[in-house]
Amino acid sequence: MFVCNLQRRLNGYSEVCGQGDDNGHVSEPFLKETSDQHAKQIMNKISLGRTTQFIVLHLGLIMVYTFVLGVVVHSSRRMKEPSFGYSPAESAIHYTTIAFDQGGQPRSAILTGDPTPENDKAWDELLEYGSFAVSNDDLRKLNMTSVPIQDGAGQSLAQLGVFHDLHCMKRIRQWAHRDYYFPNMSEAEHKAQTSHADHCFEYLVDLLKCRGSVSVTGFRWREDVDRPMLIPNGDTIEECRNFGDIYEWAEQNFVDAFTPGLLIHPTLGPFVQE
Repeated sequence: MFVCNLQRRLNGYSEVCGQGDDNGHVSEPFLKETSDQHAKQIMNKISLGRTTQFIVLHLGLIMVYTFVLGVVVHSSRRMKEPSFGYSPAESAIHYTTIAFDQGGQPRSAILTGDPTPENDKAWDELLEYGSFAVSNDDLRKLNMTSVPIQDGAGQSLAQLGVFHDLHCMKRIRQWAHRDYYFPNMSEAEHKAQTSHADHCFEYLVDLLKCRGSVSVTGFRWREDVDRPMLIPNGDTIEECRNFGDIYEWAEQNFVDAFTPGLLIHPTLGPFVQE
């Protein structure tokens, strides 16, 4: 019995030893039972090891799938909104969804219609904050140069692209009403203004092709005509950069290029408003 108890302690068995003879020999049935229990423990350990490997393997696969999915989503976002290079106004870029009316009727007369003091003021306010000061560090990031500002801070004059775009829209509108905005033009002035309007028109066409909207427009039959005629059916939905946020950034960073003494030509002197 002593040998049995010692063996039990060494092997970690919790079962009670069987009855043996006086010489400490354990009966054969007990030895078989003990051997079976030891085998079961070994199989349990093997099974537990396999289960652990199974769990670790699948956790690893989940991590791989998650990483691949993240790469795909990131790539799709970059395809959706490609990088156009660095801009000091990146913090102002936020997106919003806008429905554009395809019906041909202007939603507001404030920027359209015959020239009036009211719509001229609206256009002036729209373009009021077009220029800002750009640092030398930003110029290096942009790989460009510009006209220095005489402010003692080593900055230069710059403009956000959207304000040049809007300037071109304003110029085309003015050319459409040239008798009002450019009366009594000389031949040279007419040629110069025509060239300017053509540049703006071509620039905006290229810009629209560059942005390449792929929104979808449906059609319907026009009902108040005596021949078949198609007209757009409803609005076109576009995802747009929030112009209000960009305008706010431009207002906060505005530098008036016509401030006396701010811009000085190396040989011709100060830049002044005509």
